[in-house]
Amino acid sequence: MRKGTAPWLVTLLPWLVALALLVIGLAGNASAESGAFASAYFAAGDFVTAVFGVGQMVVAAYGAGLFAVGFVSAGVFAAGGYAVGIFAFGAYATGVFAIGAYATGVFAVGLNATGIFVAGRNAVSVIADKKHSPR
Repeated sequence: MRKGTAPWLVTLLPWLVALALLVIGLAGNASAESGAFASAYFAAGDFVTAVFGVGQMVVAAYGAGLFAVGFVSAGVFAAGGYAVGIFAFGAYATGVFAIGAYATGVFAVGLNATGIFVAGRNAVSVIADKKHSPR
């Protein structure tokens, strides 16, 4: 990490945003919905769009589901700024197969990827050797 940067901010940022959105939602008496097709501030269902959502196919700022897309997402297939899943795509992706600038996984691809089988400019592999390392 560059000198003078705040690595704790990267960890703290999604939690601060979530707290702010949660307070706004609770203070504003935000809508909540569940069902096959749910679209609300807080939602759960098969096809969900929400700020905080859970379901099969989820598009939410904070979402969890089989297919999840959003700022922070978790699922079998997850995409977003911060993504956790078996197949994860995002700036900070964590998964078995991860693609992103700071990807972490068994198979990881990204600028600063970390894992077992990795590819990237500054990638760090647990099993890297001099023969196969890009350096």
